[in-house]
Amino acid sequence: KTLKRVFEYGSLYLRFCFFIDGLDEYEGDSTEIAEYLQDLALSHGIKLYGSSRPWSAFARAFGDTDFRLKVGDLIKDDM
Repeated sequence: KTLKRVFEYGSLYLRFCFFIDGLDEYEGDSTEIAEYLQDLALSHGIKLYGSSRPWSAFARAFGDTDFRLKVGDLIKDDM
């Protein structure tokens, strides 16, 4: 809650960009963190980039977007 409040008040003057790797390694509820990040991404002045294995919680939260990259598809010819 505190982090979101900082972004809400600071977003009038500040912009934030976060790169979050290993979302699937989060030890808590994956649905909970996916929903939190989804809400946070809707805040003005915030951009989030995350990486994860294709877990269902993340696919439900972020899967229906044109902004998703499947890294395995991009590098399969190099393997």
